[in-house]
Amino acid sequence: MGDVVRLARVIGQVVSTAKHTSFDSLTMLVVQDLDDTSLADGELAPAAGKGTVYTVVDPLGAGVDEIVIVAQGSAAVYAMRPKDVPTDATVIAIVDTVTTNGIPIFRKD
Repeated sequence: MGDVVRLARVIGQVVSTAKHTSFDSLTMLVVQDLDDTSLADGELAPAAGKGTVYTVVDPLGAGVDEIVIVAQGSAAVYAMRPKDVPTDATVIAIVDTVTTNGIPIFRKD
């Protein structure tokens, strides 16, 4: 996935009782990337195809259907410091508003 930051919608949660100890007290979510084209068109639609659904570590407490910003690659690990968590994707923000071309297309209720 590389070192990128993505806009995604939370579509589920992962529950695991057997896990690496560094994940104790952390939530794992299932997210789906939002499509760049739909954002330009003023919509928040899921990206089509290409493995756009993946799991992320969530230290912030996002819920299903919320829009989040996900850091990937080394940025995902850095976002978890000082805790040493083996992750490739971390929620770094829960989105309140998305605006494209000066028009709000998403507002958190």
